[in-house]
Amino acid sequence: MSGIRLALKTSKPITSAVAGLVVFVILLSNARFSVLSSIFHSMPVVLVTMMAFVVNDIYDYEKDVRGNLDKPIAKGLLSKKTATLYAMVIACSATITELLLNGYSSLIVFLAALFGALVYSPLSTKVPTAKGFATAALSLMPVIYASSIANISVPYYIFFSIALFIIGREILLDTKHLVGDLASGIRTISSYMGLNISRIVAWSLMFAGVVYFFLNLTSVYAVALSSAGLFCLMLALILDIRNRVKHGGITILTMIFTLLAIPFAI
Repeated sequence: MSGIRLALKTSKPITSAVAGLVVFVILLSNARFSVLSSIFHSMPVVLVTMMAFVVNDIYDYEKDVRGNLDKPIAKGLLSKKTATLYAMVIACSATITELLLNGYSSLIVFLAALFGALVYSPLSTKVPTAKGFATAALSLMPVIYASSIANISVPYYIFFSIALFIIGREILLDTKHLVGDLASGIRTISSYMGLNISRIVAWSLMFAGVVYFFLNLTSVYAVALSSAGLFCLMLALILDIRNRVKHGGITILTMIFTLLAIPFAI
């Protein structure tokens, strides 16, 4: 596999495009931007998200090697030096794109997102209990960024709902790595609460977030998308109860449907 393909695999452009899609839909539906303009204005968020994935894999190198994870950096297919250079190129590209498109109108929010993406991995490593809160903050950045460009206000219940869901999901994911984290001396929230209580708290927070979001909706499109997300979450819970651990992708669908419902809830 070529170096470019390895670098792209590390930055997860398809997953990163979801963050850009949130910006795209908000600008298209709420600010009446053209399709092309909405695409261009979503690019800084996509690039920052790509950089965040690369930085995360660089910091998680040792843990990923111990876990024998199929990641280019962990497998030694992509050096950390090359990955660092790639992350710097993406960060510079994102900054230039932001300045060319928006000037200073959304620069503060952009810089906050860039800073958050850079410190997320070291913060999660040094303060594992803050990981869920940091993930929630970063997940809300596309919404804040789009609202700053379009100069529109976002209801507070949206931030609260998404934060509840993301924190719950992070706790659930931590339970899957609880044994390995304890062996490595990593103390996450799950390690303090224990496996069973962590799972109860995680699912409760996720459902609380999605249901609270759903109950505040009035738009037909938002209700439809949120309903799809709620269905995926219930399916994920059923799979989890049956001890089928591959439900992570389904909870991601819940997050995607919920994020896509936000533009129609504003």
